[in-house]
Amino acid sequence: MKSLLFITFLITMFTSQRTLPYFSKIKCILTSDKDVYKIGEIPKLTVKIYNETKNDIYLIGSLDGSDVNWRFPHCYYSINRPKPNKTEFQRCGNMNILRIEDFKVVKAGQVFNPYENIDNSGFFMDYNTTNKETFENPGIYKIRFHYSTNSQDINDFLGDKFFRINYSDSLKLDSLFKLVPRIEITSNEITIRIEK
Repeated sequence: MKSLLFITFLITMFTSQRTLPYFSKIKCILTSDKDVYKIGEIPKLTVKIYNETKNDIYLIGSLDGSDVNWRFPHCYYSINRPKPNKTEFQRCGNMNILRIEDFKVVKAGQVFNPYENIDNSGFFMDYNTTNKETFENPGIYKIRFHYSTNSQDINDFLGDKFFRINYSDSLKLDSLFKLVPRIEITSNEITIRIEK
């Protein structure tokens, strides 16, 4: 029994040492292009995830379903609105497959934007913050960005099972997946005002 407890302690210790330092050395900063918008305008939000570790790491950009936490990485905004929206968003339930191109190396000291090069990379925007209906009411909006890779199971990242059949790059995906730190980070809070 003592040996079982000791082994459990060692596994916990080494796992913690591998993941915990990343929590304090990978930071996220959220900015907007201005502080005040008119109703109908869509705020331009920019996310920067800083790799302040001494190592190069791999991170995964925003995937189809990341914005609603259907798959990892979770890439979403929490928005404190002046009052609830009248409009509710609907989306299809399909998700594309995780691809080798979705893994991006972030060198020590460099910055990663999970939405960068949307048109060329295949990354997906956050549906909520790219629609004017989200900001349909005048008042103060408080916004934070959240990013999480906090799952050890690659299946939580892959997307729809239908698209996984006969997928030839699974070994390469597995090797890249092992290089992604398990992190859960939240940005600073920004405040914007919507005016009539």
